[in-house]
Amino acid sequence: MIEIKNLTVAYNSGKESECLALDNVCLTVKDGEMIAVTGKSGAGKSTLLMVMAGLISNYQGVCIVENADMASMTEIEKCKFRQRKIGLIFQDDYLIEECSIRDNLLLAAVNKKLSRTERERAVAQAIKKVKLNKKFDCKVAHLSGGEKKRVAIARALLNDHNLILADEPTGSLDSENSNNIISLFKEINSAGATVIIITHDKDIAAACDRVVTLSDGKIV
Repeated sequence: MIEIKNLTVAYNSGKESECLALDNVCLTVKDGEMIAVTGKSGAGKSTLLMVMAGLISNYQGVCIVENADMASMTEIEKCKFRQRKIGLIFQDDYLIEECSIRDNLLLAAVNKKLSRTERERAVAQAIKKVKLNKKFDCKVAHLSGGEKKRVAIARALLNDHNLILADEPTGSLDSENSNNIISLFKEINSAGATVIIITHDKDIAAACDRVVTLSDGKIV
């Protein structure tokens, strides 16, 4: 479960350029929920996701994720927590362009306590889920923007995390692949994972159990 209470995040705090990204936000997400977080650009959606992921530490309020208080952990502890608990999908893909799809995912699987053969099998299954198995050994630099996004999604799904945090996962995908990814998220959610998706996509929002809308840093 995720429990957020009175969460406030200000960028450039105390300066003339101070920007209040989140303003006293309260939100509870139950285990096994699939929710969409919507709102206009600049509403605070990505900031909310990054606090949940432990990527923003300078905030006021409380953020409890999987029974862990994010504010009480060191940066190293948060990094290990993400590796064990959270599958992250960013707006930027953060892939190694000169490496193949296979090698990008094998690198992400290095923390799995598996043999090399078992890691290879897990990587192949993840790539198959996003329908890129025919380009298994293709360099990332040679992929389209939509294909790179699908590789990033496969990487996030690789370790069977209990929590998936996705920031605009279908932003660069065509309608067919967007529908495939929506179906994949629903499949993962049905298997028990909690899924939180930042999105402008009405189809994704409609597929979720609940929609949370942010405006000017507040839930409306």
